[in-house]
Amino acid sequence: MAAEQIQLRASDADRDQVADLLTAAFSEGRLTHEEFDLRVNSAMQARHFDELVELTRDLVPLDDLRPRQLPEGPPLPTDEPELLTAFLSGAKRDGDWRPLARTRVRAFWGGVELDLTEAVWPGNRIELDIQLCMAGVEIKVGSDVRVTDRMTAIMGGNDIKRVAGAGAARELVLTGTVMMGGVEVRGPKQKKHKTK
Repeated sequence: MAAEQIQLRASDADRDQVADLLTAAFSEGRLTHEEFDLRVNSAMQARHFDELVELTRDLVPLDDLRPRQLPEGPPLPTDEPELLTAFLSGAKRDGDWRPLARTRVRAFWGGVELDLTEAVWPGNRIELDIQLCMAGVEIKVGSDVRVTDRMTAIMGGNDIKRVAGAGAARELVLTGTVMMGGVEVRGPKQKKHKTK
């Protein structure tokens, strides 16, 4: 096959980059709801990088959209963020799973459930970079976890209840954007004390 006929395969990072770009364009009013729906669906199913370029050609200069380069040498496990995606579907993590220090959550018309109560933490801090559109994320944390909310909400919001205070041993940091969706964080239910 001639070199000019070879199509570069799209990676998960490439598709994620385009989904972020489309979300930003939709929030800025440069795409209608129907256009956004169609393009995100096409991006998640794209197999070649040229397909992703076509989806963003009228949104960014072509030089700004390039394949994500792999770093030289083997990446450190804690440096490479995990990616959880729910597109018209759901994703769930619970039990004694091992979340990474940085995790990216992408949900479009879907839902994500994360239970950190029995998870094996990589340290005392986990950062979740969350991008939602018409979707939701439910997170359960233990009594020793404080939550730092740095997210931006557009026609959506976050609901954080029963989490630990500033002196807690562990910290969950939320970053990213919620558009027409929400993030719900819950600590353990308080035990009711019986009165005599």
